[in-house]
Amino acid sequence: MVMPVEKIKLVSENLNVHPLCINNDDIVSYSKTAMYLPHLYMYKEEYSGQAPAVKVDVEQEDSFALVVALCRGNLTWLSEVPSDWSIIVYEKCQHTPSTNYSVLTAHQAGAEECNGYLDYIVDHYDNLRPVTVFMHDDGLYPWSKWKGKSAHTPFYSFRQVVNATQEYLTPTQGYVTFGVTTITEKFGSDGYHGLGQKILWPYFVTKNMTHPPDKISFKPSANMAVRREAILSRTKSTYEALLNQARYARNVPDHLDSRQICCAIERMWHMLFGESPDLPMETRVTDLMQQSGNLGYFNMSEKMSEG
Repeated sequence: MVMPVEKIKLVSENLNVHPLCINNDDIVSYSKTAMYLPHLYMYKEEYSGQAPAVKVDVEQEDSFALVVALCRGNLTWLSEVPSDWSIIVYEKCQHTPSTNYSVLTAHQAGAEECNGYLDYIVDHYDNLRPVTVFMHDDGLYPWSKWKGKSAHTPFYSFRQVVNATQEYLTPTQGYVTFGVTTITEKFGSDGYHGLGQKILWPYFVTKNMTHPPDKISFKPSANMAVRREAILSRTKSTYEALLNQARYARNVPDHLDSRQICCAIERMWHMLFGESPDLPMETRVTDLMQQSGNLGYFNMSEKMSEG
């Protein structure tokens, strides 16, 4: 049961540290790593923004939305998107895109993909399609193969993304990632994103996950498919708060910029959508396709040695 929402203004005028955060008991002292930025409001709800369970209708016919984070990339592959899919493109690099598709601007100068993804979730929270696919403009392998083992996905065409989504995002599976390489890191480790993870942790608390994990496994680049029920497992105010963290981050001494916040979120998308920190095998499309022998068009050992 979700408690009545109490809007609490934590910080307004400056970028100083605030000692209060939310856990599943109440608003309590967290630590001085819990920084809140101007205009950011936190909402007091049981289990730190965990929404009431949404009933899954396994009989429903899926419909799909594609959300693309654009940064000077090539969008010719959008011609492969099925005609009954909706397409929403968010420009994150402050230039006028050349495309036949309607392009929205992510709300942050020099934004990262998390700005566009969170913009979409907040704007469409009440009318989400049953399935949303989130991708970079260079998410397909031909556009990111120069990264070698860090290629965004193993897919050569968007049709392969469609097929993988329909096969592995089953009615009872709320999230899958299309990433290639699995990385395991210590939560909050010293580095570019560690402080960001500590700052954002209160938004990820749930009834079954009350303390930060020791380690987090993830696949870089945040190309993924998510069911509506998984998105709605968190309250809209949680996504608004995360978006504000990224939107109002400032590149000033001793504070995080938008990229650092988004790099932290990139490592925790699966946890936001209800998966455990170790990134369960059923969420790893590339690994599942390797195991079943369905990744024949993409020989990992050979292709990953390129570049």
